[in-house]
Amino acid sequence: MNKDGKFQLKSTVVIKNLSMDQWEHLIFYFIPNMFTKSVSPQLEHPSIVDFHSISINGEKADYTLEKDTLNIPLMKELEPNQEIIVDFSYELTLPEKSLRFTKSNENFHLAQFYPMLATYRDHQWNKEEYRDRGETYHTAFSNFKLSYEIPEEHTLVSSFDKEVFPGANKGSFEIKKVKEIFLAVLKNPVLVEKAGDISVRVF
Repeated sequence: MNKDGKFQLKSTVVIKNLSMDQWEHLIFYFIPNMFTKSVSPQLEHPSIVDFHSISINGEKADYTLEKDTLNIPLMKELEPNQEIIVDFSYELTLPEKSLRFTKSNENFHLAQFYPMLATYRDHQWNKEEYRDRGETYHTAFSNFKLSYEIPEEHTLVSSFDKEVFPGANKGSFEIKKVKEIFLAVLKNPVLVEKAGDISVRVF
């Protein structure tokens, strides 16, 4: 993240076909696109999304992005139990006065900010239309590795359960077996913490 609130992101997704079907394409949720000017013209300060490249096993891939549906056709069918690697390079800004994916003053709340592979069941991709209330995305539990660099006056808050406050402005961590990863980049937050069998933190 730079000082102007623009995020440069690279994401690598390792995908294994656990179904009995051959896959001809991949379906991802990409929810940040729901808050762009073309999809949500009512927003006074919409997000900006720009994909630099998408590749599969190192080769450039075609894709379509309609609302929050990112469709990537495969040049070769993915057989059961086979793995592929999908790399994304993109940049984005956050909308203001939005929902979970939003900028509020100098605080940035990155919910569902990355391409999320939909689940696959009953011989098809389990992808629903986006709704602004409730959770309409279905993703498998996964392992995450994240590296970050943010401006000095900000603090990273995330799904990582061993986070130190205030944290460093550059670092990395791993989370295993979670449905998704959440990040917030907060400017000078105040922390209230209650420790016990379960620790509760309020920023």
